[in-house]
Amino acid sequence: MLGKRFIYLLASVSALSQGATADISDDVRVWLDLRAAYSESGREWLDGGLSKTRYGSSDATGYDAEIADLSVLWTPTLSANLSAHLHLQAGPDQSVDAGIVEGFLRYRILPIEGWRLSAKAGRFFPPISLEHDGPGWSLRRTLTPSAINSWIGEEVAVVGAEARASKRFGDHIVDFRGAAFGYNDTAGALLAFRGWALHDVKSAFNGNFALPNVGASNPELIDQSSVTEPSRELDDKIGYYGFAKWRYADQTEISGLVYDNLADPLVLENGQYGWATRFVNVGVRHHLTDTIELIGQAMLGETQMGPRMWLNSTRAVDNEFGSVFLMGSWHASDEDIVSGRIERFSVSDRTMQQDFSDESGWSVTTAWRRALSQHVEVGAELIYLDHDRPIDPLSGDQTGGVQAQWMLRLNF
Repeated sequence: MLGKRFIYLLASVSALSQGATADISDDVRVWLDLRAAYSESGREWLDGGLSKTRYGSSDATGYDAEIADLSVLWTPTLSANLSAHLHLQAGPDQSVDAGIVEGFLRYRILPIEGWRLSAKAGRFFPPISLEHDGPGWSLRRTLTPSAINSWIGEEVAVVGAEARASKRFGDHIVDFRGAAFGYNDTAGALLAFRGWALHDVKSAFNGNFALPNVGASNPELIDQSSVTEPSRELDDKIGYYGFAKWRYADQTEISGLVYDNLADPLVLENGQYGWATRFVNVGVRHHLTDTIELIGQAMLGETQMGPRMWLNSTRAVDNEFGSVFLMGSWHASDEDIVSGRIERFSVSDRTMQQDFSDESGWSVTTAWRRALSQHVEVGAELIYLDHDRPIDPLSGDQTGGVQAQWMLRLNF
């Protein structure tokens, strides 16, 4: 596996050198993300721990350094109406050597009475995150997204088709989208087993994530695999989402999305359970000035698994989850962006019988990013996180507490 990743690394360095001399095609982007971090969060969740951040204390010093991301983004125009989008990614925190993060075809037609119409089909993220507005579903303000959008990146990429219609009315623009999708039946498993987390790892198609061993005492979870596979189709049912956005004069926008994967909570296949997950997300973006921007998001949802088995008619696992954040960004210059974010998150067990998934917490994130040139960027970030999760899976002791993580990023 490591040998293949070094091949990908060499290929990317070659591509980057070509990009520096403008020989690389305009529809291909390659980036290499080098990361150094210090963390006091304990064993990272990517290795099956209960840390809430990407980097844990991998050794006694708490320091870590690695290639965080190696990506290729290809966005060719195939005809006047048809284009493609393919994002390939490799990195040490992926369970596959290289995988597809997003891959879809988009078809646009000429406007009809001012309405701009398009459709796309393939694997893609629903239009939820207000933070991931860079190329390849990347971030521009911080190094780590909020808990909401971290979860979208790990469990809510869908395989399906989306239709879109938008129109301008003077200074106002409305945007409507609707999608039907599959291959998202396990969304909710990470929220139940691990809870919320803050990280910038994106799932790859056919990839998986490790799960903490927290469900061993629950008879409905004894056949759960030690990993969850976010892109699994288990019941051949089609889920859906609907989206609407209003924008005024490039200054203010308000959006809302309703999602339901319509998964069968009684399905179990090769260690993967169906999780019936639905949620509502609301987002607001507002430019106070030309250089100061405010972003806020709120999500409320539920996820269920197993038969109805408790006196209150809840299923074996029946959780309500929610999170909200507010972020301010100051574009201090053409090169510098300084951002701060505060957020709260929780998962609540509604069965009143299984409390392994209960948690609540909050975090504060501060970040700085600076473009040194067209091809090189540096950044630094501090995450301070405090959370409470009642049951430690191994000892039954209280877990949670304060976690801090420093990160330094060099992006080519």
